[in-house]
Amino acid sequence: MDGSGFCQSTGWGGAVRKVRISSTCGIRPERRARILVRANWDDRRRYRPDIKGQRRRVDFSLKKVNDRFKMYKNGTLAPDENALFTIFRDYSSLGLPDKVVEVQEFMESCGFELAGKHFLVLMKAFIKARQMSKALDCFDEIKARNLNVGCYFYSQLIGSFGRAKCLDEVRFLKKMVEEDQVKLDIYVYNAFIDAFMKNGDTKGAKAMFDALAAEEDLVPNAVTFNTLINGMARRRDLNGALQIFQAMQDSGVKADVLTYNSMIDASAKCNDTARARKYISEMAEAGIKPTTVSYNSLIFVYTNRRDMRNARKVAKEMEENGVPQDQITYNTLLSGFAKRGDVEGCYECFSEMLRRKLEPNTITFSCLMTAFVRRGDMDGALEAVEEMKSRQIPLDEVAYNTLIDGYAKVGDFDSATQTLKEMDASRFQPGTITYNSLIAGFGKVGRVEDARSLFNEMGRRNVRRDTVSYNALISAYVRVGDIENSVKIVEEMKKKRVRVDATTYNAIIDAYAKKGLFEEVWTWLSHMNEAKVKPDFVTYTILIDGLFKAGDFDAAVDVYEEMRKQRQPMSLITYNMLISIFSRRKVLNKVHSLLADMKREGVMPDIITYNSLIDAYCKSDDLLKAVETFDKMLTENVKPNTITFNTLIEAHVRQGDIDGGFMVLEEMRTHRVRVDGITYNTLLKGTAKEGLIQDMEDILAQMLDKGIKPGTITIAVVAEACVEKRRLDVLERLFEKLRTAGAKPDAMAYAHAIAGFCKADDTEAADKFVELMREDKVEPITHVVNALMHPALSDNETAKAIMDDLSKNGVDPSVTFMLLVDRYASAGDLPRLLHLIETWKKSDLRIDLYPYLAAMNLLTKTSKIKLARGLYADVKQQRLKPSLALINSYVEILCQGGALEEAARTVEEDVHEGNEEVVMSYNILISHFLRLRYLTEAQETLKRLETRSRPNVVTYNTFISSFAKQGEMDSAVSTFQEMKRRQIEPSVVSYSVLIVGFAKRMQFDKALEFFEEMLSASIQPDSIVYSAMIDVFAKTGNLAR
Repeated sequence: MDGSGFCQSTGWGGAVRKVRISSTCGIRPERRARILVRANWDDRRRYRPDIKGQRRRVDFSLKKVNDRFKMYKNGTLAPDENALFTIFRDYSSLGLPDKVVEVQEFMESCGFELAGKHFLVLMKAFIKARQMSKALDCFDEIKARNLNVGCYFYSQLIGSFGRAKCLDEVRFLKKMVEEDQVKLDIYVYNAFIDAFMKNGDTKGAKAMFDALAAEEDLVPNAVTFNTLINGMARRRDLNGALQIFQAMQDSGVKADVLTYNSMIDASAKCNDTARARKYISEMAEAGIKPTTVSYNSLIFVYTNRRDMRNARKVAKEMEENGVPQDQITYNTLLSGFAKRGDVEGCYECFSEMLRRKLEPNTITFSCLMTAFVRRGDMDGALEAVEEMKSRQIPLDEVAYNTLIDGYAKVGDFDSATQTLKEMDASRFQPGTITYNSLIAGFGKVGRVEDARSLFNEMGRRNVRRDTVSYNALISAYVRVGDIENSVKIVEEMKKKRVRVDATTYNAIIDAYAKKGLFEEVWTWLSHMNEAKVKPDFVTYTILIDGLFKAGDFDAAVDVYEEMRKQRQPMSLITYNMLISIFSRRKVLNKVHSLLADMKREGVMPDIITYNSLIDAYCKSDDLLKAVETFDKMLTENVKPNTITFNTLIEAHVRQGDIDGGFMVLEEMRTHRVRVDGITYNTLLKGTAKEGLIQDMEDILAQMLDKGIKPGTITIAVVAEACVEKRRLDVLERLFEKLRTAGAKPDAMAYAHAIAGFCKADDTEAADKFVELMREDKVEPITHVVNALMHPALSDNETAKAIMDDLSKNGVDPSVTFMLLVDRYASAGDLPRLLHLIETWKKSDLRIDLYPYLAAMNLLTKTSKIKLARGLYADVKQQRLKPSLALINSYVEILCQGGALEEAARTVEEDVHEGNEEVVMSYNILISHFLRLRYLTEAQETLKRLETRSRPNVVTYNTFISSFAKQGEMDSAVSTFQEMKRRQIEPSVVSYSVLIVGFAKRMQFDKALEFFEEMLSASIQPDSIVYSAMIDVFAKTGNLAR
């Protein structure tokens, strides 16, 4: 039940009316303060997670209490009622009910009468020890002794049960006071409301509020409203909190600091920054100074959205307003930096924390560890662990889980397993979170069996498998492309009534989207809707990204618009993700729309946002806009990083503006941003392509001085530039520098250098580089082999030795030849391909059909019969069996050259019986006969085909097309009918030829007849058919159709 239920209560009106009469309710200020503290204890505990579960600090030890009690028991000290009650209370505070009972019995033996306060202390001891039935049994004893217990007793007891999360016992007490017709005061009502809200029983809290409103002499006070608002905040029910806050204001009860803090907390938990800010302003206007808790909640909102700039602004505002920053302030900031993997931000915050003499705790170090883990730096995480140990701060469950998660993410499963064993040996047992991290880790590296094994182990060890566990396993299967098993796990979740959430559906939808199976995507979105699971921003992001990759830009934009329409909660990371997608696709209007939304929502762009935007402008060749964006980020105090400058340099270089690239480099140095290998490689490639040899040498020298080695592709580009500019002297000098610096050129660079020297007829230099390549033990690739095959190196012994070494080093040289064949064939370089075949034949390697087929395919575009005949004869001379593909290419060339009889003879002699694809060879012959209008020869070829194989639809389509072109539509239809009688299914081409033929001859009824037949056969018409039919309908006056 949400907060709206309270507004429907008839109790609100009465409460408002009575509070206007007397808002003070007759409560003494000191009493009110005590109740406020008690009612909002959970609020303080929430902001002090480091003390959760720890014992309250006391100024005594168990030994001291035991010693004192022993002195009374053995008669050393005379019995004293007040002193014994102190011992009685101390044992209760320590949660030792047996000792409390022992003191009780001793007091009674000494003749002291027990009062209600003694039983209250005893019951608290039982509650603390989780012995609830014994606590309730005390009521029978109280009744048996006729002890008069007042409202204070009940309020204290209800509060104890509420804090202990004992909802059944709270309900039992409610029933008891109703049966005994106990007259309750405001404290008891508030205690009941607080207990119900703490345990999520909004209905019970509403019932108590209604009962309070029905009282003649009692009215809800600030504590009542604060308790309700605080409960709504815990439930993340902002609407409920707002309604109660409004009712509080309408009733005339003045909101205090706790009220505002609860409202800020509710806004924070619902990610409503603007509202949280509004309440801080309202506090100042009402003369209430915001507290540390107020600002901590606001900082939490920003860190949750990973907006660390605004989070730091709030922390600075605290300092300016004289509000002290506490341990929680810094831990919240640390948590925000950690989520971003910002180690520098974490350490800056940590140092500031120590300067303010605030002691770090387990949470502090867990945040530091998380930051390192996010960055994949496990050495840094272990340093944080060592620092913890040096400060004698023990690792808790969160710390162990963070380490295990980190090891799993970097794929160090040995260390993860070792940490798991250490955790098992400690007082913390591996739980659901622990196993989930490991399952997710194994899943990310494709180790599905290991992930499944851990999942099964959870069941054996009775560790609860939650939605995250199942989702991690689903993601593991999805990663290896096993969608079938992923779907089975979803079905298992449903059977075991494990909640299937948006993440579950997102994993399946993402898997189908990546494969382009959008029919399945829409089906699973439908399942998601049926299960009443709302798509989240991840769902929309998957759809947008998938549709963009599939080329369906309109649909992607529609999904984005739907996302905006649904008012999906958008954090900084969400905006950055969408801006990145639209930027990569250069959809700048949507990028601008997102930036406007960010501004309206008060989400400040960060470095990731600006980098995406600059990258989009650069890829769109709009350098002016990119520079304007760069200037804007500087005015917004967003510090550019290496990626920012590298993007701008790359854009300048791509446009041939090398000077602009160097200017950005100077700006980069001015901002003291690290210049990395990408920066230098980009400039090096740019100067090389522009032929700026001197600049190229200078950049390479700077790189090597800084210990940065150029990439292999960059070196190859540099070598190519030197060759093109005929600066072979520079090339020799650069290679020497590179080899000295330990940045040995790769095979591609050597290939360019050797080829360059060969082209320049500098065989001496070519020989030298061949020797250097052999000395550097560079494994030859196709480009190297290509260079070595140059005539200038035909007598080079080293070149021959390298070719021989290919086999010795386990590299199959034929593979190299094959790659060269592909290269020449794709480039249409027939002379080089024929030269390669000759070289291959002269080598000791056995040649196969592949280069011949590639060459023959190229010859089909040239109709050079003489060359084709030579190649075909060579195939037979090499004792290679011609493949059907080779024969067909050869037959095509012969037909193109008019040698149809030779082509027919080749088919008859070389195409073997029983080959189902023989029909293709005959189809080529039939096509050329019909093209020359040799109908008789075509028909005879068809008969020969029928003796060896079954004609296919292409065969008949060739005849139908030929008849249609000659205007012989009756023959075309007759052939069409013959094809159908032979149970050969007509294709879209069959119908298309007939429909177009009849349409051209104004036989519209025939065209329409075949169009209707085509549709009834469920054959989808193509654009040619539609164009013809539009013409038919237009000419027959059927404009509607």
